[in-house]
Amino acid sequence: MSPPRWLLSPVGSAEEDPMPVRSAGLLLLQTSAILLAACFRSASQSPLRRPIVTAVYDAAIDDVYDRERPDTVLIGDSSLVFLLPTPDVVPGWRAQFDSFPPPLVAELARRSATRLPSALLPLPPSTRTIPSDELRDIFSRGRDGWTEFYRRYPRQRSWITLSPVVFNPDSTQALLYREYHCGGLCGSGDLIWLQRRDDTRWRVRKFLNYWVS
Repeated sequence: MSPPRWLLSPVGSAEEDPMPVRSAGLLLLQTSAILLAACFRSASQSPLRRPIVTAVYDAAIDDVYDRERPDTVLIGDSSLVFLLPTPDVVPGWRAQFDSFPPPLVAELARRSATRLPSALLPLPPSTRTIPSDELRDIFSRGRDGWTEFYRRYPRQRSWITLSPVVFNPDSTQALLYREYHCGGLCGSGDLIWLQRRDDTRWRVRKFLNYWVS
């Protein structure tokens, strides 16, 4: 393989040096990532909104474990992307999907389109992120993946991944997408619609399975 052209050009050559262009491109990507994170924090995770978002995540996690929630819940290290269904889905499922508030559904698809580090999500303090590299290493063992998972995390039987949360104008309804992984034939991806009244606890009003294993 030939070396890059800029390595062959003598010092002072009139030939264009691409290194500044690469550096500028990298700087632009880094700046864009910083601005995206800042916008995410300011738009929906402002200091006034963060406790509300945390409470919604707490309710969505409680819904998974019912009364057997572990002391520490493992969370995937990046947010989920929520995808709108294709036109050819089963009519009965589509009817259930259409019963969710369309403005919230559209906003969730827009807001979740770019994956974010879970560290930017105001998760409950009882959570801990599990690196995606570690999950890939664990499940590279095929059928023995869950055995290795339980060996490394003897007090855990599962992990969860979450999308950002979106709200209606008065913050009495919330929507998010959640995936729950609990075994080779155990898990689900669910659209979760939550509601609260008079600043009471958030409760799941309705959920819809996107997939089940």
